Amino acid sequence: MRLHQMLRSIMFVGQLANPCPTDPSQTLAKGEKRQRESWELMWYWGMFGGIALGIVLKLYQPDTT
Repeated sequence: MRLHQMLRSIMFVGQLANPCPTDPSQTLAKGEKRQRESWELMWYWGMFGGIALGIVLKLYQPDTT
C-alpha cells in the first residue's frame, strides 16, 4: 500500500479532503464578513491571555538555585 493511500484511508474517509457544505467561508457572499459567535472573543482572551500571563509569571519567577 502506498503512503498516500494509507494517509487517505486514515483521513476519516475523506472528511478532511472535502470542505463541509455548512462552512461559513463557503456560504458567505463576496465582500460579506463573517459574524463572530458569542464564545469566540472570550476564548481568544482566555487562551492567549493565559499564555501571556504564564510567560510573564515564568519570566519573573524567583531564582531558586
